[in-house]
Amino acid sequence: INSENADIVVIAGDIFDRESQSLGSQIKFAEQLQRLSNRGISTYFICGNHDPLCSWMNNLDLPENVFRFSSSEVERLTYSKEGTHLADIYGISYQDKALTENISLKYKLSENRSPFSIALLHGNLAGNAAHGNYAPCTIADLENSQFDYWALGHIHSTQIVKKAEPAII
Repeated sequence: INSENADIVVIAGDIFDRESQSLGSQIKFAEQLQRLSNRGISTYFICGNHDPLCSWMNNLDLPENVFRFSSSEVERLTYSKEGTHLADIYGISYQDKALTENISLKYKLSENRSPFSIALLHGNLAGNAAHGNYAPCTIADLENSQFDYWALGHIHSTQIVKKAEPAII
């Protein structure tokens, strides 16, 4: 993050690789969020099936510049730098461990939007049978949405819908 001079970090859920996290891991995560905040780097994250809002994550005090999406509806948060809106980040967290509906269809771009639109989604892309079918969606669902970038969680490896040029915002 530091070597890339990042302004923001996005996390698409499952901050941990399993459902039970050690207290040490939880503390380390909180410390790293604080380090990012101290450097002026904004962090936006959703909670997935390993870290739903009903778990410890709901009680985590978040530092300044750290934003956790709620589970009630898809939210839009705007990242601005020096007074200029640069990116809208959309997301919805899991309230409980399982979310079985296709929530990608609930992501709608705002009419009054920033130059770049990022969607955080924790779900099973294209019915990957090796993983739980949480928030299943198709490649067409994502491509038809007109978001500039989808940050996908749940499958703990790369999921590429379409390669794009790196964005500099």
